[in-house]
Amino acid sequence: MTQLQLALDEPDLDVAVARGRELIDLVEIIEVGTPLVIEYGMEAVRRIREACPGVEILADLKVMDAGRLEASLAFRAGADWVSVLGVADDATVHGVLEAAADAGGHVLVDLIGCPDISGRGGQLAALGAEVLCVHTAFDVQASGADPLTELAELLEAVPPEQAAVAGGIRPETLPAVREFQPRIVVVGGYLAGHSQPRKAAAEIRELLLVGERVS
Repeated sequence: MTQLQLALDEPDLDVAVARGRELIDLVEIIEVGTPLVIEYGMEAVRRIREACPGVEILADLKVMDAGRLEASLAFRAGADWVSVLGVADDATVHGVLEAAADAGGHVLVDLIGCPDISGRGGQLAALGAEVLCVHTAFDVQASGADPLTELAELLEAVPPEQAAVAGGIRPETLPAVREFQPRIVVVGGYLAGHSQPRKAAAEIRELLLVGERVS
């Protein structure tokens, strides 16, 4: 079953907490976005963990160095998942994986900026990465870029159950995304900017479920 991940990227913790509470029953994972982590540190993880019981929490640290140390901070704050950049050194990725093993947590490797998605994806899978995420950067989404080409490249190296996709996902792109059957679909900006986020999240969830019924 494809899981829906809500990315909370608003740099206002009160807004993020309210949005998480509003949509908690429509998603499997709530992401404490990088802007929140930069602004509030691990307090953002603690607050959203407390406010949103019964759902998994991902701390989007995008770890690039000091893997075991930085990931451990997030797991101690209540995160179930931590993200590490795929362009980080193998030693850093290994440190994050060790911290996750110690905490009984999970690791999402963000492939944003990786020049060789399939090659690096295969290397990371061999290291023991649980989920690899292709991610179209926010700063390039306006150019019309989307992550589907990279998702296809990633699936040359790993099975769909190890794949996630993020970056500009919205209802009209979901039928194409659904064809790949990734483990996780991340939606953030579309819901943050919607006048009726709960209705929008329910629509996205229904579109994902259609794919599950068809398959």
